[in-house]
Order: sequence, then C-alpha cells, then structure tokens
Amino acid sequence: MRYDKIIFGILVFSYCLFGANTLVNGSFEQPLIGDEPPNHVKSWANGTIVTYYDSDVNGWETTATDHEIEFWSAAAGNPFEGNQFIELNANQVAAVYQDVPTIPGKKFNWFVAHRGRSGVDSARVLIGPPDGPLQEVKIMEDDSDVWGTYLGSYEVPSGQTVTRLQFEAVSTASGNDTIGNFLDGFKVGPVMQYKMDECYWLGSGTYDVYDSSLNGADGEALNGAQITKDDAIINNAGSFDGSDDYISVDDDGALDLNQTFTLAMWLKPSSDDSAVLIDHSHKTSSRFGTTTIDKGWLLSYQASSRMSSEKLSFEMVIDGTLESVEVEPNGWNDSNWHFVSVVYDGSELKLRVDDINNTTSNLSGSIDNASSSLLCIASSQGGGDYYSGLIDEVKIFAVALGDDEIATLKANDLAGNNYTGVARDSVVCDASIAGHTWELVGIPADFRNSSNTKTTIEDIFDDDMSGSYGSDWRVYRREYNVTDNNSSYVYMDIKDELKFGVGYWLGSKLDSVWSENGAVSVDYNSSTNGTNDCPAERCVEIPMTSVALDEAVDDMNNSGPYRYFMTGFIGKQPINWSDCRLIVSDLDGSNQEILTPSDADSAGYMSKQIWQYNPSNSKSDAKGYTTCDDVTPGSCKLIPYKGFWVELHGKTKDKTVKLLIPKG
Repeated sequence: MRYDKIIFGILVFSYCLFGANTLVNGSFEQPLIGDEPPNHVKSWANGTIVTYYDSDVNGWETTATDHEIEFWSAAAGNPFEGNQFIELNANQVAAVYQDVPTIPGKKFNWFVAHRGRSGVDSARVLIGPPDGPLQEVKIMEDDSDVWGTYLGSYEVPSGQTVTRLQFEAVSTASGNDTIGNFLDGFKVGPVMQYKMDECYWLGSGTYDVYDSSLNGADGEALNGAQITKDDAIINNAGSFDGSDDYISVDDDGALDLNQTFTLAMWLKPSSDDSAVLIDHSHKTSSRFGTTTIDKGWLLSYQASSRMSSEKLSFEMVIDGTLESVEVEPNGWNDSNWHFVSVVYDGSELKLRVDDINNTTSNLSGSIDNASSSLLCIASSQGGGDYYSGLIDEVKIFAVALGDDEIATLKANDLAGNNYTGVARDSVVCDASIAGHTWELVGIPADFRNSSNTKTTIEDIFDDDMSGSYGSDWRVYRREYNVTDNNSSYVYMDIKDELKFGVGYWLGSKLDSVWSENGAVSVDYNSSTNGTNDCPAERCVEIPMTSVALDEAVDDMNNSGPYRYFMTGFIGKQPINWSDCRLIVSDLDGSNQEILTPSDADSAGYMSKQIWQYNPSNSKSDAKGYTTCDDVTPGSCKLIPYKGFWVELHGKTKDKTVKLLIPKG
C-alpha cells in the first residue's frame, strides 16, 4: 500500500490542449472513483485509491511505461479542491503532462499548490516545446502540514504554438522514488482579466482599468464609467449608465486567438434595452443597425421589443463564416447578478447564462481575429449600443474551458476567490487617523505618472484632514545624507511634491479619514513582469536610497552602519513581505540580482526584517514598532496606506537598489 506520498496541488495558468482543444479534468474529477467504466487497473484502501490507464484519463498523459495514473479520493486524503486528486508517481518514477496551445511572444502564468505527505518533499515544474528541451522553472519544497503555493510565468518563444507543461518529483521524505507528488486543481490563466477592483477610474488617457493578466492590456473608462463599491461579485464593480460610458482597450496581441476561446463575465443589468455587452469585432455599422461582422466576436443582449423574446447572442467569425449561438435567459433586468460564459473549442460554440446553455455544433476552423479593433466593454466598437448596469470579473482565455472548469470558475467568483481558488484580499480605498496620534503612511498613487495632477500634500491630504495644516495636522519626510549614513526628519510645506513609494509621517490633532483623492493609480509596470522573479501577475519597482558608507571599508564618520529607508506601501490590498524582492545592480544596471528578503539578508544587502509603526499592538516595542520577516509566509504583511522601514546594509554602497512589490 503506497499511502506515504507527497501532496502536490497544481493550478497552471496557460493554454491547454486535449481532444478538441478543451481544457478538461483540471481537478481530476474524472474518471470518478467507484463509477465504472472505465475500469480501474489496481485499487487500495477499500477502493478509495485506484489506478487507471492514461488513455482513460481525460486531458492527461504520463511518461510511466505502464501508462498508469493513480487517483485518490477525498476519503483517502485531502484534495486541494474538488473530491479527487492524483499521485504523480504511481508505480515508478514518472511525470504527467499536457501539451497546450500557446501564443508566441505572449506570457502565461502557472500556479502550484504543493504539500509533503510525511515530511518535506520536493517536486519541479518543467515547461517548453513538446519535442524538448524542457526548462525547469521552479522547485517546490514543503512540509506535510500546509499547502505551499507557488506562482510563476513563462514567455512563449517565437514560433512555439504548442507548449508542454510537465510535473515530476525531485525527492520525498521517505526516500522511496515510487512514493510521491499528488496533483490537483489544474487551471489556466486568462490572457486578459478585468477585476474592476480599482477604487475609482479617472477617465480618458489614464488607462486605469487594470488588466491583471501578465499582458497588461489596461483600458480607459470613458464618458463617466465609474466604480461602485456597494454591489459587486468581488470587492468593487464597474458601473455604466447606458447613455455613453464604456471601457475601451487598445488592440493587443493577446487577443490573436486561434482555435480556442473562453469568455466569462458577470452582469447586473438595470435596463431592458438592447445593448452590446463586450465587443472585439470589425463591422460596418452598429450592432442593432444593418450590421456586417467580418472579423472577431461580439456578445449582445437583444430585448424582447426587437425579438419574439429576449435573448443573449454571441457571434464569432470562424474561417470567414459568421457563426452564432443564442440563449433565452431566465430573467435579465431582475436585480440579480448573472454569470455569462462563452466557449469555442474548435468544433462547438457554447453560450451559458447562469444555468441555461445552448450550443452550435459541427463547426471547424480558426477564429478570424479583429486585429486592428478595440476591445469594448459595455458598448459596441468606439461607442454605441450602450449597456446600463454593473459588470464585474471579466476574463478572456486563450483556451476552451470544459464544463467543470467553468463551474469552478463561477464558484470561485462567488466565494470571493481568485480563479486560482485562493481568497482575494479586500480592497482598501481610504485610511483613518485618530486625533493626537501619528501614523507612518504610504500613499497608493503613481507620482511617477506625468499626467497625475495630484502630487502635493495639499492635493492628497488638505480636503480630507480636519483642521488647518501646520496647526492641526502635519507631514514629515526623511532626508538622507549623501556623504554618510545619517538621516533626519524634515517638516514639509503644504505645496511640497510627494514621491512614489516613499513613507511619510502624518500627525493630526483631530480624527480624520483620508485617501489619495483621485490621484493616478499605481501602474504595476516592472521590467520583471512575465518572469519568475515577479511572484504575482504584475509587479512594480520602488527606488530606494542605498548606504553612502560601508563599514567594512569606510571611515563611518560617526554615522551608523545601516541606512533606514522609510518606505510607503503603494498597494490597496495587503501582500506578504515574503512575496517582495530586493533588486540590486551596479549603477549602470549591470550585474542585477533579484533576491528574497532572507537571501538579501544573507548576501549582506539588507535585513530580512521590516519595522511597522503599531503602537496599539501589544507586541510593539517602547517606540511603538513591531517587527516581522519573510521566514514564516503569511505572518508579515504590508498594509494599504501604511509605511514601513527597510534596513539597508553596507554592500548596497554604489549600487542601485529597488524594492519589487507584487500587485495584490
């Protein structure tokens, strides 16, 4: 009996191919243990653990010479999600894999949940062309008590239209090579994702409707489209008046799809009027005029006043032919949220509205992409046929998701989770300060952006803070000496400019609530996006002031050995300090290193600890500070609107130093 295995839950964000290009069986729910055929090959533990030949397992193949894949039920162990998972090594050292269609030159995410069975076990992820060579992109090591999660990314090389993702064991706590590695929860990541989680949209020219995918196709909220915080599937949602507002996204190569496609979104209409819900097509006129669509795709709602009954319609041009599928929803403008999805798998086009679906079958061919067209949400191309109501959680995939995957996607949204199954943190849109207190604050605004008109203390704080500046509230910054490691506080004028990623002391005699007051939101535009160094879908880099003197080689001139940099967190959702990285390079940008806090500590660049001002915390020191580090994941978080101290060490002298912050 082989019960002493590694638990290894995998969620991969890519483009997966099986059969008709459909991602199926991502959480290994098929075959269902105990429901035969197909017949199992072997069984243990009263039939709660069985093996099947890989020819009977949808979506997966194994390198094992006996072609057996071992399935475990929830009765035998703890799945990452669903009711079943598989063992990577059934009877021999082997791997499992899928070959997936990919877009050359574009990026995709992979995510892994991993846990050891009887101690610390390890496994690796390999990615590359099906005929090799495969590239090792991550080693995972975890104990048996908790799932570890890993997020990575892969940029598809030129000409590589199919990519293999392969998972194999490295070592087990037991030392038995035939015991190890459970897999579960395989998923794909969208090529575009609009969470609608921003606190506000500033409108034309700001591109602050953020695409959370690696491809960064941010959109503009036009003509008054705005965020609502009162009614959403997760956090916030987009609100549209049906008159003239919509979201416009410039064409992006991530939409150059081939034979697979999935769209998923949530809508809460406030009108029965016909409208275009989302549009990436090329046509000669508006949807409800005389329309000819010769490229791309479009989803619309057609009111009963135009048709015999109300219906949702999806149209897509496939090999020069306009194909469509329609569904009559069970309620539309009924004060409820409705989940809508569309899947094209190369042979079928399926439209779902809540629990109702319809399919157009016997199709074949590639999608005719509208490569020069905008992606418009809540209107047709360039405006018109406007939608009235709320929209949330828009996702576009380059893969056809199976029925189980669509159901999981919907369930995760309703549970407040990301599509990975991991809970999404709440978005924080303002901060409070009690009277007669000080706060070390961070400002979630992009003061790097030249179009940002709100850059001073007056712009950010003055209309929020109670009382008058100077007498009732004040702001101080930290000034760093260039000749030694000393620094001092400087009282700021109300007209002084604020800097990106810098922490400030805010003191107030009166209770106040403040926010960034419509300043341009942070663009997570790190040069490391799309690499394994960014431990999230997108990251941003905060410049830091390195030490002027290194105690190992310099006369310290009565200054301390460290530089304490007062940093301001720029996010609106909490993140783990363990997910941050230190980027260190020579002044000319060469010899770049990207290190975890602990690795940066070991290398002599900084302390792995940070200091946060929490005077009301029972664990704070005499000065009101608490400390934490990256050693225990999840125990040390950066908090929205809060600042923190980073201790830089002597080896940062004559170096460019940046802090890499992931997007929540």
